[in-house]
Amino acid sequence: TIQARHMLNWDARIARFGDLIESKEVLNDVFVKPSSDRKEFLAGVVYEQTIEQWLSGQFTSLIDPDCMVQISSVKRTLAEWRIFMVNGKAAASSQYFRNGVVKPDRFVPRSVEVFAEWLNGIYEPHHYAYVVDICLTEDYEYKIVEYNCINCSGLYDCDVNQLLRSILQLS
Repeated sequence: TIQARHMLNWDARIARFGDLIESKEVLNDVFVKPSSDRKEFLAGVVYEQTIEQWLSGQFTSLIDPDCMVQISSVKRTLAEWRIFMVNGKAAASSQYFRNGVVKPDRFVPRSVEVFAEWLNGIYEPHHYAYVVDICLTEDYEYKIVEYNCINCSGLYDCDVNQLLRSILQLS
């Protein structure tokens, strides 16, 4: 199984959105994101605010109080890549973040794809196709940022034709 040491946000705690609103807990220097695939709000860093204050411009009244929220310490990454996994292999990849800036680039070090394929041998969230985001930490270690479903993930600068060829070979 995937272990905490493989995850960027290994120290995350999960809280119910409604409970965070009611408690008026002040969050300081933490990374916050929805825990589900529905992406009820945009992820980001909170500095000395309640979740309600931080999300004041994001229609908090429309967020389901039962929405689960992931809260973890802030971590700086040097680069982040999106890997489209098809049938256990890296089918297409793209860098999407480098040195604090969104920077799509088709060049992805082969070692990133090898890491993704190695992880697939440990944990495969979907048998045929899924997405894994991987980062390089300040300690020069690869970590899992998150897993996503393939049908709702941004393509950035990946080779779409290669991705489609890989998916079509599944049938």
